[in-house]
Parts: sequence; C-alpha cells; structure tokens
Amino acid sequence: KVMEYLNLPSNIYGRAQLVGNNIYFLNSTHQVSAIDLFSKEIKIFNLPVVAKRFFVYRNNIFYLADSDRTENSGYRYSLHQYNLISNQDYSLASGLISEDIMGYDSVSNKLYMVYTTGSDTDSMEVIEEYDFTNKAFTETAKYFGREWPPRGGKIEEIETLLKDQMRYIEYISIENGKVAVIQLPVQSP
Repeated sequence: KVMEYLNLPSNIYGRAQLVGNNIYFLNSTHQVSAIDLFSKEIKIFNLPVVAKRFFVYRNNIFYLADSDRTENSGYRYSLHQYNLISNQDYSLASGLISEDIMGYDSVSNKLYMVYTTGSDTDSMEVIEEYDFTNKAFTETAKYFGREWPPRGGKIEEIETLLKDQMRYIEYISIENGKVAVIQLPVQSP
C-alpha cells in the first residue's frame, strides 16, 4: 500500500528506512534514493560507488559497496559515509565480509554490520563494528553451530541493543498530514 500511495514500483531493492517524513530505499540502479511521504518528491543521491546496503542516521547515509572478491574468502565490502548536508562521501573501511548494516550505537559511537549464512546443518553469523572514535573496524562477535538463530553471548547482546533499528518498513499510516502509525516487524537475519 505504501508503494501504491507513492505511485512507485514495488520492486525496490534491499530494505527501506523511514527517517522523518522520508523513506530511503535503493532504486532499480542501486542508488540510494529518498521520497518525501507528503510531497512525493524523489531525491537520488549520486554516490561515487554502487550501494549494496545502507543505513541512515543523523544526516548521514552509511553504506556497504563491493570492494573486491578473492578465491578463498569470497566477496569483501567497503564501508562508506555520505553526509547529507555537505554531500561529501568518505571511505571508512574496506575488507569487510558483512553484507548488511544492523545499526548504530550512540553510546559506544559504533556502527554494527552483519554477515549470515547457513544450511540445514550449520549456520554462521559474524558481526563487525566500525568504531568512529578509533576510526577502525573489527570483528566483534562470531557464531558457528546448528542452533539458529544464535542465542546468548555477544551476538544476542548486540541484536538486543539494536533491535529497534533492525527493521523493515511494512505499513505506514498517514493521518492529518502526519505519519501516525508505523508497523515495523523485526528483521530476520
């Protein structure tokens, strides 16, 4: 219903994020875009590289882009920051295996990213963090096993910390010119 109201195709890529009156999403060419819910005006951000996943926080778009691919380790991604005020793009880190951004913790000043994979018999989840204070990224938690989703330890602690940010937009209600109700089911890893 959101896409019908906005007169947009429903095949946007990745997750969409509501920030203020704007829904941020990846368009069909994988450029981060935003649509104002009231004016229906669309803005496309001309990022220097193609975004795979993104997260908007405090006038910044944090996004993952392809970095390189190696025989033994698969895809590697780079982390970027695009400032919505200055229109400046910054390369923060490269060599990440994470394929999605979980969210930002303002207390620790860290952005968390995640990589998950699994089969019927084994699962793996790796959480990486970018520390804005030290300007470095590290692997902060790792899980290998049969239980899915992994419970306990550092992974569950981080997921609990960021649970309100790890969501997809599914329903939006606009009443009297304001976004009134947003139902956001928790994102599955």
